[in-house]
Formats: sequence, C-alpha cells, structure tokens
Amino acid sequence: MKRVKKTAILAVFCMILVMQLSSQTINQKLITGIPSEYGQVDAYSIKYNAVTGGWVYSAYDTTTTKTTIITAKGTSKPFNYAMTYNALFDAEGNSYIVGSENITDTVYRYSVLKNNEVIAEYDFVLDGWTIRDNILYYAGSEGGKTFMVMYDTRTGQLTKGKAYDEIRLAYTPDGYSEGEPIGYVGFTKSGSVYYIARENETSFLVIGDTEQKHYSDITWYDLKFNQNDVPCYIARSQGKFYEERGNTFVVLGDREYKSFDWVYGPLSFDNSGNPIYVGQDSAGEYIYHSTLMHGETVVDKTTGSIYNYGYNDAGKFYYITSEESRTGSGDYVYSATLVTGGKKSKKYSSINYPVFNKKGDVLFSASDKSNKY
Repeated sequence: MKRVKKTAILAVFCMILVMQLSSQTINQKLITGIPSEYGQVDAYSIKYNAVTGGWVYSAYDTTTTKTTIITAKGTSKPFNYAMTYNALFDAEGNSYIVGSENITDTVYRYSVLKNNEVIAEYDFVLDGWTIRDNILYYAGSEGGKTFMVMYDTRTGQLTKGKAYDEIRLAYTPDGYSEGEPIGYVGFTKSGSVYYIARENETSFLVIGDTEQKHYSDITWYDLKFNQNDVPCYIARSQGKFYEERGNTFVVLGDREYKSFDWVYGPLSFDNSGNPIYVGQDSAGEYIYHSTLMHGETVVDKTTGSIYNYGYNDAGKFYYITSEESRTGSGDYVYSATLVTGGKKSKKYSSINYPVFNKKGDVLFSASDKSNKY
C-alpha cells in the first residue's frame, strides 16, 4: 500500500513575555514547522537554543518502530532510540545528540551525532556530557574499556583519552537525590577535566591526564573541590563500599584523615577549606557511634547520628544530633538536639530543616515523643 504523505504542520513558537503594569504583550516567533512524514512527534523531545536558534526533536514511526532525529541542519537515519533529552548546542547552533540501535536484544550500538551526521560510534556513551570552550566532552565505551573523548566542534578533531575499566563522571551539581546522583563531566577552576576511574581493582581521581593516588574504592558522588580548588573525597584503603566496613577515610589533596568504619557525606568545608564530615563506628549489634569531624578535630560524638551541619549567615556552626537508646521493654527512643555556635536546643524526638535568617535566628520543625509536631 502506498503511504500517503501528510502535510499537517504543528507550529512551534518561542514566546517572549513583556509584563507591563496595565497590559501584557506577547511576541511570537515561529521556530519551525513539524511535518508528520517521519511519524509521531514527541513534544517532550523538542529542544531549542534561544541564543543560536538551534533546535532538535525526534519522531517515531509506528510502522518501522524506528525514531528519526530532526535538527535545524538536517534529518538523521532511523534509530531505535534517540536521546534528545540531553541534546547540546555549540556556539554556531549545531546540535549534538546520541542515538542507539539494537544489534540484538541485549547488544546496542550508540552513535554521537552532530546535527544529522554520525561523528563517532561506541558500545556505550555515558550521560553527563558537556560543551566547554568549543570542545564537546563525553565518556564512551568500546571493547570493555571506557575513555574520555574530546571533540573540537569547530575543527572536527576527535581526541580519545586513556582507556580504563570504568569511568564515573563525578561532577554532581544537583547533589543527593533518590538513588545515586547524576554525574557530569567536571572541571577544576583552572579548567582541567576531572573524573573517577577504576583500573585493576583500584579507584582513583584523574585530573587532566594525571592520576591521583590509587585506593581500593572511592565514592565518586561525594567528590568535591574546596574553595582552594583542592579535591576532597571519601576513600577506602582496603575492600569495597557496601561490602564490608572499616578502612574508610576522607582524602583532601594528598592528605588522609582519621579512619572509621564508615564516613558519610555530604562533605562540607570551613572558610579555610578544611573538610567537615561525619565518621561512624560500630559499637555492637545495631549500635553506632557517630563523630562529627572538623579536619582532624572531633567536634561532637553521639550514639546515633549527626546531620544537617554547616555554617549559618551569622558565621556560627550548627548541626543536629540524634541519640538513640532503648527502654526496658526494648523499644528505641530518640532524642534530637540542634546545636548552634556550641549552644544546645531543647531535646525533641526529631528535628529537621533548620533555617536561619541573617541574624542567626533559627526556625525548624520538631516532634515530641507522641509524634506531635
């Protein structure tokens, strides 16, 4: 049966709203029409760059079950999946997208596209790529190894970095969330790219082309750089995280701090760049001693947990302790205290979300032993 070409067009507009006291003016600019010849258009796939006028979207053909990537500068070959959700644009309005094809039910091939043209293919391409100073940075995998790739958006030169067993993109601007944070290609203040690599059962930070000290494991999502551009992260000298306890410590540059059974983030810093964190040791079955550390200095200890630590706008250090004990009947009882500038609040069953004004006054939520807030 001959396929009938449809001519229906969906207009996409960029709206600029200018608010006035007595009226509202809406200026509309047509970006592109969307012909239906390539299939159903996913409205959420549309990406537009207002600075350059570049745009991209995908269309799904229900007959071939393939997806086509449509850009301002051309249309791609069909793919099984188009990752337009993280499309990037360079200074000239060119779009960069990843498309994937199913080789078998379990084997896929990933293509990096500049507009509609494939510039490289891999077994896998990690999320979290970025463009900086006209260079597209991303991590690709081939033959069981992963490596950084630098693509010059102006000259088309493709440069591949050293290959490792694994690479984790360790810049996490969104912080903690449900599950693991999303990692992106990161850069130091001096402009060097950084990431966590794993090779021969060791983990290590790579800055530029330089490998830092190798450890048995590193929590990549806790990596931060202090205000002096010195890297800080949680590492182990033996074993892996989540498999066994012990041999866990904070690393700041070349300095290793006190070892605990566990160390928890988020890592924070004082005005001099010294790390602030919580270490925890087991003291028996389901009994844990938590220690709030300021560099090598112990700030506080408790049987339970310590959390929500930092400096308020008045310059006072604050944190919450939650002590855990058991009654004669075996029930757990919790006692939480907010400590600000060394002064302790009244005890509650729980304390959460302390908010300070510029004077240092605090507002927080708390519950009593009857679970009333």
